[in-house]
Amino acid sequence: MKNMYRTLMIAVVALLPFLTGCTKSVDPGNVGVIVEKPYIFGSGGVNPTPMQVGRSFFAPSTDVVEYSIQPRRIDEKFTNLITKQNVPVSFDAYIQFHIIGERAPELHQKFGPQFYENNLEQPFRTMVRDFARSHTVFELTTDAKITSEGQDTIYQELVKQVKKDNMPIVIDNIVIGAVMPPKEVL
Repeated sequence: MKNMYRTLMIAVVALLPFLTGCTKSVDPGNVGVIVEKPYIFGSGGVNPTPMQVGRSFFAPSTDVVEYSIQPRRIDEKFTNLITKQNVPVSFDAYIQFHIIGERAPELHQKFGPQFYENNLEQPFRTMVRDFARSHTVFELTTDAKITSEGQDTIYQELVKQVKKDNMPIVIDNIVIGAVMPPKEVL
């Protein structure tokens, strides 16, 4: 009976960290950014080493923020965008990028989890709008070369922006979808 009680106590003590939230895990395809927030002793902040896939033990006050290192695609919709001839067009464009896993803590500390919305969304949308405004409806709807050149220009400008801001992501691709004028024009 005494051995059974001792075994039960050892099992409870061994399982206690799992039951108190002292473990954090990172799923495949992600890296974790460890944010230490000590209650009493030590200094808090972002740990510069990212947490790899798996489970680790931490103080209960520590958070782990996961970032996907897989390619991410964000679609932007443009409706009634005015062209060079003052004719509105509508189309979709998307940006594809991925986070540099080893630098995820830097991304979290400098730009936060909303890094796209706060740093890339408006420059990307502005570049696409400027592209559409500099061409006629006919060029945008029929000339694939114009669209391809626009994608390349926007890609190069975004790569410069990311490099200038020292943002730890890689722009993989920019795609502008089919441009459609309003039904009244067709």
